[in-house]
Amino acid sequence: MIPSTAFMTQGLLYDRDGRPLGLLADGVSGFATLTNSGQVVAAQAGFKIRVYALSVSALLATAVKLQSNSTDVSFVMSLASTGGFVLPQANAGWFETAVGEALNLNMTVATTVGVQVIYALVR
Repeated sequence: MIPSTAFMTQGLLYDRDGRPLGLLADGVSGFATLTNSGQVVAAQAGFKIRVYALSVSALLATAVKLQSNSTDVSFVMSLASTGGFVLPQANAGWFETAVGEALNLNMTVATTVGVQVIYALVR
C-alpha cells in the first residue's frame, strides 16, 4: 500500500522521509492465442509487482485470473465473447506478486486476450 504521505518524482516513489519505495512504471503487453498462463510483467529480482490499474479484453468467452508465478493474486473474472473489464486506478493497488515473481495471466479458454497494466516495482 502506498502511504498517504508518499510522493513521486521522475517516476520514483518516495516515503515522507525521502526513502525510495519503488519505481512507478507502466507496462503494456499484448497476447495472442494463449492457453492457460502467460506472462504479463517479467519478474524483477528483489521487487514485487504491485498492480494499480488493469484492463483485459478477450475475443472468445473465457475466465481469467492474475497470478504471482502460479499463486492466485486476484479473483476469477468471467469475460463474454468480445468482452472485457477494467480495474480503475487504485491508490493502494489491487494486488501484488511475491518478491522476485512474475505477474501472469491464467485463462480457461485459449483465445486472443489483450492486457494493459499500470504497475510499480516495490521492495
